[in-house]
Amino acid sequence: MAKRIFSFFYILFLPYCVFAESLFPVKLEGKWGYINRDGKIVVNPDFDAALNFSEEMGAVKKGNKWGFVDKKGRILGELNYDAVLPFSEGLAAVKIGKKWGFINKKGKLVIEPQFEMASGFFDGLAAVKAGKKWGYIDKKGRITIKPNFTYAFDFSEGLARVIMGGRVGYIDKNGKNVIPPKFEGGGNFSEGLAWVLFDGKFGYIDKNGKIVINFQFDDAWSFSEGLAAVEVSNKCGYIDRNGNFVIPLSFDGCGRFSYGYAWVIIDEKFGYIDRTGKIVLEPKFDSADDFSEGVALVGIDGKYGYINYRFEFIWQPSK
Repeated sequence: MAKRIFSFFYILFLPYCVFAESLFPVKLEGKWGYINRDGKIVVNPDFDAALNFSEEMGAVKKGNKWGFVDKKGRILGELNYDAVLPFSEGLAAVKIGKKWGFINKKGKLVIEPQFEMASGFFDGLAAVKAGKKWGYIDKKGRITIKPNFTYAFDFSEGLARVIMGGRVGYIDKNGKNVIPPKFEGGGNFSEGLAWVLFDGKFGYIDKNGKIVINFQFDDAWSFSEGLAAVEVSNKCGYIDRNGNFVIPLSFDGCGRFSYGYAWVIIDEKFGYIDRTGKIVLEPKFDSADDFSEGVALVGIDGKYGYINYRFEFIWQPSK
């Protein structure tokens, strides 16, 4: 089975059409800072770690403490958190000691640390772990869906994936079981469909729980730009919303389409294809990410750099 490839950084970007400019973390002489899409350093490398910008704020670390900076490198409040998650819908989850709470973009603690674990806000709700179970809170910290779940995921397109009794199902924002927990696995809804695992095979359902693409794949990923990567017999390709193959099973690994391109693996090397399946950048990297805001992170020989949508380096690979 081809590997599910995870980003070297925690990627959480907003669409390019929303923000005219975003920043990207880079490491220079052992310290982290940020560059813009032109490859210019705009936040000096003063930090021990840095994550991608989200909602115009970037998570940074000095010593053992985390905090946030804006696009001018100004620190939001102080770097005094034990862990953080990216901003989402105006709030960010922060860990103080052993508990999680939430701050706003002024650095004010608006939901007191009280949860064992937390996620970001999506569709106005955030998944939190209270005691041994997961539930959901609103932006005032009020529990809106009681902690009844073994695990709860972010809301997406009005539904959230939850695990109960070892099975995956989907609830709405009122906590109603819209799709009962009967699947062995499942993904978030994207473009109206979600991949699910049943009896060892992957297929797709709609928001009513109707099977729209039969269980036939060895692995499957979410739809993006009208196409979804699927795997059969250790090879992956892409299908459309009707389950028809648009790009044949010919790759060792596949990414999500973004800005018209997707990374693929051929003989353990990463390159990029377009929506017709044509190779537009020959596989030569050891790792690669989806394009986000017109930029993609790539790795080669233990070094990491950024390319733009014209496949030009804006930041040469470096350690």
